[in-house]
Amino acid sequence: MNRTILEVTDLRKEYSQRRGLISMLTGQGRVIPAVDGVSFYLRENETVGLVGESGCGKTTIGRTVLRLTDPSSGRVVFDGRDITNERPSDGEIAIRIRELLEQVSLKDSKLANFPSELSGGEKRRVGIARVLAVRPRLIVADEPTSALDISIQAQVVNLLRDLQKDLGLTYLFISHDLPVVELVSQKVAVMYLGRIVEMGLAENIAHQPRHPYTGILWSSLADKQTTEVNRRVDDVTVERERRTWGVFDFEQPVSGCRFAPRCPLYKDKGSPAVCTDPASEPQLRDVGHGHVVACHFA
Repeated sequence: MNRTILEVTDLRKEYSQRRGLISMLTGQGRVIPAVDGVSFYLRENETVGLVGESGCGKTTIGRTVLRLTDPSSGRVVFDGRDITNERPSDGEIAIRIRELLEQVSLKDSKLANFPSELSGGEKRRVGIARVLAVRPRLIVADEPTSALDISIQAQVVNLLRDLQKDLGLTYLFISHDLPVVELVSQKVAVMYLGRIVEMGLAENIAHQPRHPYTGILWSSLADKQTTEVNRRVDDVTVERERRTWGVFDFEQPVSGCRFAPRCPLYKDKGSPAVCTDPASEPQLRDVGHGHVVACHFA
């Protein structure tokens, strides 16, 4: 079994939001937990997908792991070394342009091009080349296939997989594109309002989810795809799409399970008190085969 290269333990990142003159003068304001006690690990030559809606904390985790953002608390260990309090450095500057171009399948003739003369896919390849310039072992890929058409997305995904095989890379793959996440990841972690609510093998997360939020997240993808097809026939489906994606409003509950206010399982079971009990916020527990879920009724 490959050894662990990245271990994140009880990671937390809080931001202060100051509103009004009094809070500005007193220096006090509302504390927002962008990342709230997240723990996970990556093994060498593995891809772990990190998914969830906008604002759930995915990018903050990526930035904190890379030490671009200081954590409020918790621990980040890379390759056996605690880097939680290390400051980012300029790193080793290596001029390997032609080798890098070959690695990302770009022609030498592109060296003379300005950024505006490159296609979206070519710009993404240049971005990958910049990352490879420092000979990394771990890459945090935040939305690497966004804003690309399907054929270019496939090329980028294939490139990332080839590089992983050739260079022994490990990826933390952050994306809203659930089919791509399922395709490239061995494991997937699902976030909701700053916490991981489910984590397991990609196939199980996509097709046998145990947390109600995960099921809604993947089913909403199917609803969106159906809506996109119907919209070509009937403009009324635009409003249908808006209703489909409007199920989430990010209203955080005061206590207990933060997903309870919109959880269909909570409603089907008659709103049990355990879900809103301040002392019983569900914790991740193993339900078999390394699959963990934070739900009282999983």
